Amino acid sequence: MNNIELSAWSLNEDISRLIYLLYPLPEYIEVAQKLAKERQDITNRGSSIPIRSLNPLMLASFNSIFHTLPGSWNQSEKPWIFSTETPQDMSRMPILVRGWLREEFTSKLGEKQVESHLDKTRNIEWQWQSKPIQLSLLNSTDEEQKNILYQAIPDYLAQEFLKQPEITLTNGQSLKFYRVVQLRGAELMSWPPIETSDSNSKSKIWISLVIHFYLHTLPWRKSPVIYNQVSVRRWLTRPLWENEKNYVPGEGVSVYLFNQFRWLDGIRQNPTFVKLKMSRGNNYPQFPGAISELIKGKDYLPTPQNVAAFSIPENDWGRNKNQELQTTIAYNTSLGKHLCLPGVSPLDVADIDRAILESLPVERVGKTTRMKVGNTVFWEPGKSKSRGEKTPKEPNNLSVIMQRPNEARVATFLSKLPLETILILWKTEKCRDALIDEICLVLELTNKGEVSEYKTNTGATGKSVIYSGNDGSIRIKTQQVDNLIEPLLLDDTLKLKQRKENALNNRIYLLNSTLPKPEGRSGMLIEILKPDEYQKNTDPYLVTRIGAMQFRLC
Repeated sequence: MNNIELSAWSLNEDISRLIYLLYPLPEYIEVAQKLAKERQDITNRGSSIPIRSLNPLMLASFNSIFHTLPGSWNQSEKPWIFSTETPQDMSRMPILVRGWLREEFTSKLGEKQVESHLDKTRNIEWQWQSKPIQLSLLNSTDEEQKNILYQAIPDYLAQEFLKQPEITLTNGQSLKFYRVVQLRGAELMSWPPIETSDSNSKSKIWISLVIHFYLHTLPWRKSPVIYNQVSVRRWLTRPLWENEKNYVPGEGVSVYLFNQFRWLDGIRQNPTFVKLKMSRGNNYPQFPGAISELIKGKDYLPTPQNVAAFSIPENDWGRNKNQELQTTIAYNTSLGKHLCLPGVSPLDVADIDRAILESLPVERVGKTTRMKVGNTVFWEPGKSKSRGEKTPKEPNNLSVIMQRPNEARVATFLSKLPLETILILWKTEKCRDALIDEICLVLELTNKGEVSEYKTNTGATGKSVIYSGNDGSIRIKTQQVDNLIEPLLLDDTLKLKQRKENALNNRIYLLNSTLPKPEGRSGMLIEILKPDEYQKNTDPYLVTRIGAMQFRLC
């Protein structure tokens, strides 16, 4: 097979969808802003409304949401939630939002103070915008609607894929996929888990196959490209807490709940996975307080006691079709040495690609031809040393290709756009000299020219030296930056956020006016101190990173 096909797609027909909008109510915005301001006065934390902690609760309660708009709770004229359908009953929405406000602010402000604000929202009903918007997935011209496409298109593809959710792999394994509700792209996951063997320990493990749709913009394309990423998610099979010993560091863990009811209004729905942070209670797990209030007293909704992931997880995975709630916990870095690694068989990826072509209105983007190079290799592999050998490794045998002088020289000097100048902003002479020595070693520069001094528009001075070798030469400029990497000075007369922005902008302006003008194609190296050598929240290197990009050195 000489052609290589990419897992990249574009829509081959225009799709029009009705999108429903939910705006945050001004009364709730006002209450949330007051609570956030009062907490700031006590803790010196930011005064913005922490809407990021509410969005996961909304997703768990209503799975047709595909996008939430940042900043919507700061301005009531902006929509907050975008959905492909609306619940029949919104009467329980105040329970969820008030529960979130209690959980978010009570620990710092006290129950009495929080409840005094929540009393103002008791009888206010939430309602969806009466008229949905008509969204074209391929030919949208409205700028605001274009931003929605990055979630609307993956959401549409996931819904279409689930019309034929079963895939038979080349190895004969049959998989059925379900939606995992989230706000970054769209995710599908096979269920129940597959039993297989760990390649290292040969022990039995349980995994699910995961398909993730997302959009990515390419500079030379008018419309973004759709990508699908295929990976594996491994499940925890032992009880989470054994014999009163906490198996997981900390007090909480994220649980995948396979749910068949919409918690916001109790309507039965297509089974979906909801990822929810749960904490350890008195001998049984606890839902977030807002969710607990929402599902209280509803016989058809889950209770913390029947979350099987905390006892014997694999007992009921997909075996009882009448089971309303199934739960499981994925391995991650905090759950032991067995990581959940991305990576599946190439045959599995091919099977997924085939299923996408058969079930979705897409066409493949990009194709390339396999190169026949015979025994020729692009780069020789690095040569290993014998065990116990302590002599330094030869530079041209390093495993990192671009650290080898014979490769770095070609890339630097013989390309169409050769590098001409390197500016080093240094704090300590030892670091400056080490950087110059390393550059000369990697680029095989042996001759050092005369040292000349330069002066910038603000009067700052630096040194410039041309180093040369057999393949070319490069100018290295060095400039001390003591005054640029001092902690940012914050004016106490302004709010903290405004103080930081003012100091940042002033320092960036100072940096841009202090640096020398670039000569030819240039790059910059900045000496970075250890974090404990500058004050918290005054990172001076944020200034140098932003300032360097604005100065167009690279």
